[in-house]
Amino acid sequence: MKITWNVITTFLFLVQEVFGSDCGESDHEFQKIGRILHPKSNGGFLLTTTAINVDCASQCWRKEQCWSYYHNPHDQACFLASRYQTAVPDTSFTDTSSNYFDLYRKPGGYSTCKELQLANPSATDGDYWLYPTASHVHYNIVKMYCYAMGTSSPREFITLPTPNRGEYPNETYQKCLTHVYSLTGCPGSQGVYIYSKIEIDPTTMNVNRATRAFMTGSGKSRDYAWVGDCYTELDNNYTCGPKGTFTINTSGTGLIVDPALTWKRAGYKSKVVMTKSDGDAVINLICGGYPGSCAPLYQMKLYISTANYVNPASATWMT
Repeated sequence: MKITWNVITTFLFLVQEVFGSDCGESDHEFQKIGRILHPKSNGGFLLTTTAINVDCASQCWRKEQCWSYYHNPHDQACFLASRYQTAVPDTSFTDTSSNYFDLYRKPGGYSTCKELQLANPSATDGDYWLYPTASHVHYNIVKMYCYAMGTSSPREFITLPTPNRGEYPNETYQKCLTHVYSLTGCPGSQGVYIYSKIEIDPTTMNVNRATRAFMTGSGKSRDYAWVGDCYTELDNNYTCGPKGTFTINTSGTGLIVDPALTWKRAGYKSKVVMTKSDGDAVINLICGGYPGSCAPLYQMKLYISTANYVNPASATWMT
């Protein structure tokens, strides 16, 4: 009998399942073999077994958490994938895309709100599970808010469980000498702007930062993730700022902002301070000058984060 790589990995996985540690659902440690992720316990892939293709599909179909599966016809290896890690072909060894099957495409699996609307004309605005076609998300399921479903041009948004807040403070501390609570040098620039949803393009997962359909606040409104102030000029002599703030928080969305994205400075003697937490789901920005501002250096793109949990019941699955 010819021993294939999949036979070996299947055997190792089964040994681990029999003799491994606790299989609690909260454990999400993974061991990477090729581009197929095998969990040390029930987390990413639900189970490993051997079965003919139709049996493998049947097992996936019966499990609520199973969205796609891998089946190798040579050794009958069957891996059932959860929504947090779609089965993706690995071209580093003899593997082909024909071994990968996406049950989420049957009977539903819409990529855009327009597709969902055409198939379900009575669908209203709300959070739905969609499959964006952006190549870097590998057709993973994403929770998206379909907006304007009563029109001919519905749009896709990401609902932010924690509203993202920015503030251009109404205060000045020019040259760190006289602190006043007004913007004598930048009148009318102050404002608080809060986003509860952000618009995205499902074909690229790019954020439309200028869309303010779900922005609230007071004073002057700003684009998403823009930050600035008119507090003081900042250099080696003056270090009492900046004071402008914006917090990006995508916790609970299953997504994070491109980890490589940086912010560019503009204005007079400006400065930016950026800190991250919660697996890059939270980005705290402080920026300003006299006046000074900061904005993303290039197009803001969202990526899948398996560590960023999304409640499966928080959106609707349409067929």
